[in-house]
Amino acid sequence: VMESDDQRWIMDQVMEIVLQRPDFVKVAKADRQTLVVTVPEKVARVGSPDDVRFTFTFTLAFMRNGDAIGEAAEECDSAKMSACADQVASDLISANAIRR
Repeated sequence: VMESDDQRWIMDQVMEIVLQRPDFVKVAKADRQTLVVTVPEKVARVGSPDDVRFTFTFTLAFMRNGDAIGEAAEECDSAKMSACADQVASDLISANAIRR
């Protein structure tokens, strides 16, 4: 399992790419309609700690107005951060479409 600084760095990289897209907005304060995304568990690194290129896994949890909407399990290649961001963006769009 990655150290917390590594976890923060890898998730920051993915979310930075996602948030550069025009259809996503970061808000300072969530309202009733805001999709809230968390990473409830640590990001796991698969492979040797010495490998420059590695696979990492994590789970995204989606909530709106305090209600759980669902989760998405992800597996990404550190050398393909853009592809990982595409995967996360797709999950965000799908989760945002769920209204309860």
